[in-house]
Amino acid sequence: MLHMFQHNLAFAQYDILKISLSSLYIITTEIFLNSYRFMSSQKQLSITYNFLIDTLIMASSNFKTLNDEQVEDHLEELEGDAHSFFDYNAVYPLRAAGLICQFQLEQITNLKAIISKISEKLWHKQAFRSNIEWIEVHEAADKILSSLNVQPL
Repeated sequence: MLHMFQHNLAFAQYDILKISLSSLYIITTEIFLNSYRFMSSQKQLSITYNFLIDTLIMASSNFKTLNDEQVEDHLEELEGDAHSFFDYNAVYPLRAAGLICQFQLEQITNLKAIISKISEKLWHKQAFRSNIEWIEVHEAADKILSSLNVQPL
């Protein structure tokens, strides 16, 4: 009888150990997956922030050192990037993560609205350099970059 009891006790302890190891595996896996998701999310935020900064620099007065061909390239990129990276839905996650403040979020989305109103006829290098509408864009981008402590090279 005692032998049978010890035998059953050994199986019960084995089952408990199996359950404990299984639970530990599940918990460890969940921790790993959550860490991976967090790192992926952080990486995505970093990528989005860098695209935002790059697009702000393209819109800024930093163009003065560029030749005409480079300005044309900036305009081509800016046309699509401003609508993507200045969009509220693209920028809000940066606000939620504390990478930008509410004021900056509003200024960025306002900049998108300013750019959206620029006539198609003004999307060329001469206008980009001197038109009053583009000067407003450059000044707004410069202010946002300054508020983010970014100084274009």
